[in-house]
Amino acid sequence: MMYPEPTTIWESIQYSSLGIFIAESTWAFPTIETLHVIALVTVLGTIFVICSIPLWIAGFRFEKRYGSLTRSVRLPEGAQRRVASDSVAVTSRL
Repeated sequence: MMYPEPTTIWESIQYSSLGIFIAESTWAFPTIETLHVIALVTVLGTIFVICSIPLWIAGFRFEKRYGSLTRSVRLPEGAQRRVASDSVAVTSRL
């Protein structure tokens, strides 16, 4: 198949041997896209984990500092302790 003479950088890339191979192959583009998505998810996941480390440290420090305080608080007679699952159940019925 004959391709026209490229006039821009984008057409030069499109009409290069690699561009023609990707355009005419049935498996090259899906393979490249799959690898691209895997790499993108890996990079974004790494950024998320690295950026969330300070939150983990703050949470552990908070638990260390105030965890014993919350366990030592006594409830009044007849009061029930609320847990996160109770509030989830209440909001899910609304």
